[in-house]
Amino acid sequence: MNKYTTGFFSLLLIFIIGCSLEGPRPDKAQGPNPYQIPGLITGEMVSIVLTDNSESVEEEGRVWKLSAAELINESGTINVSSLPNIEDDEFLFKTGDSENEIILTWRPRNDIDFEATTSEEAKKDYYLSVETYTGIIDEDNPTLLEFADGKIQVEIISEDEIEIQIGNFESKSQVSAITTKSHYLELCNSCSLLGSATPKTEADYKTVPSELTFTKLLDVQYGNNFFTGAPGFTASEAENKLYWSYRQDGGDRLEHVLSYNLATQEVEDCSTGLRDFVSKQIHVSSNGVSVVGGQRINIYPKDLNPTNAAEGEATCNPDAYDHGLWLSRFGSAIMEGDLYIFGGDLNEINSDKIYRWDDTNNVLEMVGRLPSPKSWANGDIVDGKLYVFGGQAQFSGTPSEDTIYIFDFDTNSTETLSLPVPLYRSYVARDENLIYVAGQLDNENYDIFFGVFNTIDNSFTQVPLSLTSEGNRTIHQMTILDNKVYVIYGGRDENGNPVDFGIYAAEI
Repeated sequence: MNKYTTGFFSLLLIFIIGCSLEGPRPDKAQGPNPYQIPGLITGEMVSIVLTDNSESVEEEGRVWKLSAAELINESGTINVSSLPNIEDDEFLFKTGDSENEIILTWRPRNDIDFEATTSEEAKKDYYLSVETYTGIIDEDNPTLLEFADGKIQVEIISEDEIEIQIGNFESKSQVSAITTKSHYLELCNSCSLLGSATPKTEADYKTVPSELTFTKLLDVQYGNNFFTGAPGFTASEAENKLYWSYRQDGGDRLEHVLSYNLATQEVEDCSTGLRDFVSKQIHVSSNGVSVVGGQRINIYPKDLNPTNAAEGEATCNPDAYDHGLWLSRFGSAIMEGDLYIFGGDLNEINSDKIYRWDDTNNVLEMVGRLPSPKSWANGDIVDGKLYVFGGQAQFSGTPSEDTIYIFDFDTNSTETLSLPVPLYRSYVARDENLIYVAGQLDNENYDIFFGVFNTIDNSFTQVPLSLTSEGNRTIHQMTILDNKVYVIYGGRDENGNPVDFGIYAAEI
């Protein structure tokens, strides 16, 4: 290794981990970072930074975000800087075990469509896991780091700016590269994403709201079906729609899937005559709209396009698959197009299991276990970890629990934390590093519980709402889209008739 490379490597180490003492939420009261020193960086200073970094076990160091990004493909160059699918990306760089080895950790979260022709088309409903790559500094060009055989290139501009290019292009040098997955190698031949990245500051992270004020967006019919059942509710970034599903009680017992276009205010109601249990969970991905029921998974197109049929008759024909379980009040989440199902099995010996439904091969497999059985508990996935909140051990006859289970898919291990109070049932929605948790307390009044869990520091904050619990009014499901939280909310009067049922929205 020549002197130029040695000097650059010292600078690179400062550049990569020099802010490790700041953590992801820097304390402005600490003053300037003493390790951001202009000019030549000595080996002794590098040693000090490395020592401090190794002892900082609770901090992950400097995190990078894309401050500007362009999608380059056959249709031209598209500015995608303001897309939520770009703004949620995070990059971390750490030194590896061997000399000149660099480890890149990429948290892509929501993917983009690399073949899009406009910025709107680049939005994609496809949540990704964390990617880890290993690269070696190129001695011939030490300002350029390459990973995944050159398909990811990082150019050092300064201590506070880097350029990142992701795509299928010819590698400029021989680089040792290891990736945990192959998703990012499956891009179109002429596509790339070019971005300028800067360190994240405290202002770049999602924060917990001090309170939430809800207003009704639209009325929802058949509220009693939500009260006695367990509806599904989700949102699509790509379609700018809300989707919800439920089983209509009565003679037909049809499964209904509805969508609401936030731009046009159009509602589509699609139904199928396939019989199933009352509990529903719904997810949107690039594969379509997946409704997980007690016995089967039904996959609908994003454009529901229902046909005109007589009342009580099916209007849609989804692709239907039996998953082989008997589920009620279960939880589910989605990552990389695969559905994850947990808890709620009426065969209670299976209620601690986590299953993955392979949406490509239509196969169900067990991928892990929770520390205890769960029913009435929901959860979501953030950066390769499944977070499950509250619930109880069985469908009935067991007390509510205050547990938070954090299942790591990479290590197959679970961390257990606690909610402020036991939670009878839960609904959750992800917003980058935050998970919103709504639900009902274990009492006869259906009292509403609402709070936010921060996955960075594992803190939980309860949030006051404008919604009341009077007259059995409560939250029945929740989702998040474009800095708004949406809930299905309503109650019943003394005669059992639905009251105030609708979808309500609040700015966050």
